[in-house]
Amino acid sequence: MKAKRIRAWGIVSLIAFALTGCGQAQPVQPPLPLHAASGTSSPMVVAEVKLQPKGSSALDASATLLFNREDEALSVSLEATHLTPRGRYEVALLTAPGPSGGARTIGAFQANAQGGASYVTVVEQVQDVPTSGWRVELLTNGHVVAEGAAHVVPTAGQLPSSLPGG
Repeated sequence: MKAKRIRAWGIVSLIAFALTGCGQAQPVQPPLPLHAASGTSSPMVVAEVKLQPKGSSALDASATLLFNREDEALSVSLEATHLTPRGRYEVALLTAPGPSGGARTIGAFQANAQGGASYVTVVEQVQDVPTSGWRVELLTNGHVVAEGAAHVVPTAGQLPSSLPGG
């Protein structure tokens, strides 16, 4: 009798999930440029950066930026592979596109023996998202080996009014 009861609950659960639309794909909005979050009232801004390697490097790197307006802090988390094993790297944050963007080195790390690295830092006293957005650069020996622009991961408070639900 116990097996039948368990089977019945399982069937009822599956029907309930099916009726509520569990498992249906939801439309994904494209990432917004980082400056689109400037001036929004959301206390948190999340941005993703896919760093593009310079030259013929096989380097693969991405970063996540989490800006907390209330604490005026920017957390930067970087993951990278195919780096020079045990190589030293610096992470720089730029506040404008191009070489005149006011690069600010926010930390350094060393790749492991396999050429991988995870790095996290917190930048204090960041008051707002710059209107020109942020860029992240990865450098070694003063040379940029990868770079990328930050793109906002939209939350309900960050959708522009021109989008449905914004």
